[in-house]
Amino acid sequence: MRLEERIDPFLEKVNVDALIVNWFPSLAESVRNIIVNRIGENKKYIKESWHESPDLRFSQVLVNDGYIPNMPGMWYYEEEYETLIEQGHKAADVIFWGQNFDKNMKRLPKTKWRPISSMTTDHIQAVLDGKFTKSSTYLKAFNDELTRRKK
Repeated sequence: MRLEERIDPFLEKVNVDALIVNWFPSLAESVRNIIVNRIGENKKYIKESWHESPDLRFSQVLVNDGYIPNMPGMWYYEEEYETLIEQGHKAADVIFWGQNFDKNMKRLPKTKWRPISSMTTDHIQAVLDGKFTKSSTYLKAFNDELTRRKK
């Protein structure tokens, strides 16, 4: 299951024009402009539709709702944080991590999801020390955030 909490921050940060150029570089510029304008005009409806099916990727929402063509390409499987990182956003600001325990290891009633940049230094270090992820993208984001904080 994908995290619903990622939807609003993604929509606030994404550059749709750059995204469509990246996904469909061979489309005529005029066609890409039509797609970008249509997405911009319907952002409210896209957001509502995505919240109804939060497990979908942004690309899948756009295809399912008829905003973009379903053409072959890996873009269809790209996660939102990958898109934002490609667009120049810091990984720690766009990758979410869940907190299940407080600092005394008492289980929280509900997972608290937040960007890595909002985690405490101790929490980030605990994730790294406990080897709770093997994802090279996540490991790099955690280590980069710790390095940034040390400066």
